Amino acid sequence: MIESAKYTKYGSIIAVIDGQEMTVPDDMANRHRIMLAKWEAEGNAIAPYVEPILTPEEQRAQMPPITKRQLRLTLVRNGISLGQVEQSIAAMPDGLEKQEAEIEWQDASQFNRLHPTLLLVATALSLTPEQIDAMWETALTV
Repeated sequence: MIESAKYTKYGSIIAVIDGQEMTVPDDMANRHRIMLAKWEAEGNAIAPYVEPILTPEEQRAQMPPITKRQLRLTLVRNGISLGQVEQSIAAMPDGLEKQEAEIEWQDASQFNRLHPTLLLVATALSLTPEQIDAMWETALTV
């Protein structure tokens, strides 16, 4: 007995058949897909795939990394000098966090949107998450 069925992002079907959840290919040569076709003929419907709604933080976590070049060009094109970034790092209290920030700024070849050092520098520069998001999207095209 089929209890429910819904399409996945990639076109297969997640179905609960006899209490067991299974992934069924959308291929009429598959015996479970044939069962689903009969179930549909009885007036049932396979639910369409619905893209999940992500929170802004989840969206940020999925942003691709950018290179050092992309980050620096985008900063200066948005009126933020490299000196300002260096000053914000220099103003941090002495300790491990400051040393890590200095190393990241000087030596990292790529940057992730939610990296802690990036977030510290952005806060020091009074940038909002939305401003960073917009600059990140721009940096991806540089």
